[in-house]
Amino acid sequence: MRNQEIDVTSIINALPHPFYVIDVETHTVVMANQAASDVGIVPQSKCYKVTHHQDTPCNSKNHPCPISLLEKAGNLAESSVTVEHVHIEKDNEKHIIEITAHPIKDENGKITQILEYAVDITDRKNAEEELEHKAQNLENLNKSLNEFTSVVSHDLKQPLTSGLGYLGLLEEELGDGLEETVQLCVSSLRRVFMDMNKLIDNLLNLSRLSSREQELELIAFDRLLDEVLSMNEDVISSRQVEILRQPLPQLTGDRIQLRQLFYNLVANALKFTDKESIVIEVGAVQKGNIWEITIKDNGIGIPETYLQKIFDPFVKLYDSHTYPGHGVGLAICRKVMELHSGTIRAESIEEGKGSTFIMTFPISES
Repeated sequence: MRNQEIDVTSIINALPHPFYVIDVETHTVVMANQAASDVGIVPQSKCYKVTHHQDTPCNSKNHPCPISLLEKAGNLAESSVTVEHVHIEKDNEKHIIEITAHPIKDENGKITQILEYAVDITDRKNAEEELEHKAQNLENLNKSLNEFTSVVSHDLKQPLTSGLGYLGLLEEELGDGLEETVQLCVSSLRRVFMDMNKLIDNLLNLSRLSSREQELELIAFDRLLDEVLSMNEDVISSRQVEILRQPLPQLTGDRIQLRQLFYNLVANALKFTDKESIVIEVGAVQKGNIWEITIKDNGIGIPETYLQKIFDPFVKLYDSHTYPGHGVGLAICRKVMELHSGTIRAESIEEGKGSTFIMTFPISES
């Protein structure tokens, strides 16, 4: 029996955090392990004296005393309660302590003592507060960035709109009287203005992806693809285009962002080709806890050295005269996949043999 007592005492003293028993009536510590003694909680001491440096029992609304909580529950207190409590340690600094208190009752069911196990969570709480503060700062920064982007885009678009308006007035005023050279200049300027306008729109779309809150819903990707093909109907109907498609899954995501993702990839497949007959294959396969969706084309392909770089903003493989664009579309695709906790990569066997874009979507547990 003596050996068993020694073993229990050794185990209690080996606990890394304060473990002690308090008499409910007197608030006196009747037993404490070594970790408790190290912070001043020793037998015969008053718990409120050593943990709060005050002369009366503590009971703050923000940090309720576990003894009071268990006493209020009375005979109903059958299990432990866990509370966050503020202790003032030997260093006179406030420490946030997570206390798990368990009632000890007499033969009549009355609570006579409370066993407490105290874990200092000050560092964790400080880290949580710092993380919350950083998150708030990031949210404010994103909001400011979004406002700044909107203002800048408006200021950039205004002269473009004015320029297009003046060109329209010039054509309307002079009509057929414009010399051929002047007509070419006007047409060229119009293309430049419209191209700049499109670039600003693309930059806006890219910058707003992170600042706009996602609206998540269950999305049928088959219907999403239908919408995207409809948006490209003019190009599809004017070319020899064959769409080969497999059934696509239903996944949770942001409809606007995912439609932009599919639109960019399909539009690229229609644009980056040197063949009269365009073939686009869309497929999906489940691999464990992810869905892999692919969009494959028979276009011009991608050089191996650019398979990673093409997802960076403003990376273009060809000049704008050959294949118009600003190199922002695939950067938007990568950002959309990041926001959906997925990935996107490109594969291309060799130039002229087409490309395959592979997207992986994690399957939501819900």
